[in-house]
Amino acid sequence: MIDHFFHSESKTCTQCKQVKELSAFYKNKAARDGYSFNCKECQKFYRQQNKDKVAAWKKDYYQQNRGTVTHCLRRLLYSAKTRANKNNLPFDLTMEWLESMVISHCPITLQGIDWTKEQVVDGKLSPNSPSIDKHVPELGYVQGNCSIVSHRGNVIKSNGTIDEHRRVVQYMAAQQLRDIEF
Repeated sequence: MIDHFFHSESKTCTQCKQVKELSAFYKNKAARDGYSFNCKECQKFYRQQNKDKVAAWKKDYYQQNRGTVTHCLRRLLYSAKTRANKNNLPFDLTMEWLESMVISHCPITLQGIDWTKEQVVDGKLSPNSPSIDKHVPELGYVQGNCSIVSHRGNVIKSNGTIDEHRRVVQYMAAQQLRDIEF
């Protein structure tokens, strides 16, 4: 009986009382079977019927948690997962992994990472906001392929090759020498 409970392919929604396939439920780590108690339909209906209540809860949650490293990591994780889905890239990052990757300074720019500041100001990311860098973009957001750098460092690195970056450095050095001669 218990074994059947944990390996069942269906479940009963506590709201509508209908037996539905597990795909009709959101995943929930806190639940014993790993799925939420109410089906997706019932949760969607609740959110539609209680828009003000849900909006107030979200606003309160945001006010309590913004400015924390955990909030920043959740936003990074959500954004990376969204980009991975949109671009059909592999994704296996977790909050635990991101927490283990927290750094104080960007390895590219050597500037401090702003973990508790508002990341988006006037619609633009702050240069020292944390950013997830994919070492090899095609491999996606997987733990062995990612690290945290500043947004500015990630933009600088962008998609240039090592040879292109060497040429940029050579060009900049030559320009500085020319400026000194004038």
